[in-house]
Order: sequence, then C-alpha cells, then structure tokens
Amino acid sequence: MTPRRLTFSIFAAAAIATAAASLAADIETHFSPRGDCAATIIAELGNAKATADLCLYQLSYPPIITAIHDAAARGVMVRICIDAGVEYNTPKFFNFLRVPNVTIRTDRNEKLQHNKYAIIDGYTIITGSFNWSENGQEHNAENLVVFHDHKTAGSFAADFQTHWAHSADFIARPPKKKNHAAPATSPQTITNRPPTKEP
Repeated sequence: MTPRRLTFSIFAAAAIATAAASLAADIETHFSPRGDCAATIIAELGNAKATADLCLYQLSYPPIITAIHDAAARGVMVRICIDAGVEYNTPKFFNFLRVPNVTIRTDRNEKLQHNKYAIIDGYTIITGSFNWSENGQEHNAENLVVFHDHKTAGSFAADFQTHWAHSADFIARPPKKKNHAAPATSPQTITNRPPTKEP
C-alpha cells in the first residue's frame, strides 16, 4: 500500500469511528420501575425551545405534567395526542394543562392510541414502553430510549401528524358508571369480554 493510500485509509477509519462514537453517544437507555425514566422526560421537556409533540397512551404523572406546563409557559408550543380513554379517567390533570400554547386532542380513530413517544424541537425523540404515569415510574417494568436525529424525527413527525389529523379536541367527561350487576358465569360470556386496558 502506498503512503497516500495508507493515509486515506487511516482518515477513513478515523471518520467511521468518530461517526459511530457520535451515534452511540446520542442514544440513551433508561429503565423502570424506580429508575430515571420520568426524570429524563422532565429534563428533555426542560430543554425544549420551540415545539413538543407528544403521542401517548397515558399522561397522569404529576411531575411530568408540571414539566409540560412549565414548557408551555416558556413559549414552547405543545401538542398532545392521546388515547380517548383519558377523557373519563384523568380529566383533572388535563384541566391543569388548559393553558396557552397547549393543545390536547384524543384519538378515537384507533382501538387504542398506544404510542408512547415525544418529538422535541424536531430533533429529539423520546420513545419506549414507558407509560407517563405513576405506575410506569414506580411499579411497572418499562424502558425508555432517547435519541437525537433529524431524519428519524421526521418519520415520527409524519406518524404524529397522521394521528393528529384524525383526532378530536379533548373533552372532559364524567367517569363511566360501573356495572353492579351480578357477573355472568357462562364460559362463553367470559370469553367474549373485551380486553381490559393496561394500568
């Protein structure tokens, strides 16, 4: 190998190694219960400068809700697309978010809006199994991944826009009344029960 080719090979290898190290440094992994998932979300919301799009199944953990409220108060435009079940289960939390710069819509087009991701400033992605709830933080085995990449953020943004377009404005509804009738005992009735939502 000539000195010129050797020099080129060394530079190419160094560039690849630098790119790989940079990519690795831009990916964070977090786990619960009792890990730092919620703290990570709060920190990323605290760093938001312009936009935060949240596509979620649940949103009921007070420290995260406070972080969203604070981001909006700084001028960050927040859009929340969430499962329609929250209209019955957690209206008090969403009343706290009825502030300027926050728009909440519920996705009634899907059986469940089961996504758990956020796009911050079109660059930072937060995703994983982690539910943004007290159970997610304190009791459930969950994972959270944070990475920074414009191209991947664009894919998430396209998915968010799809759900946002067919969702409707959030409406706080009274809790559903529980059925106190005696439970059915036939195997067929039990088998046909709809699946219970996860906590």
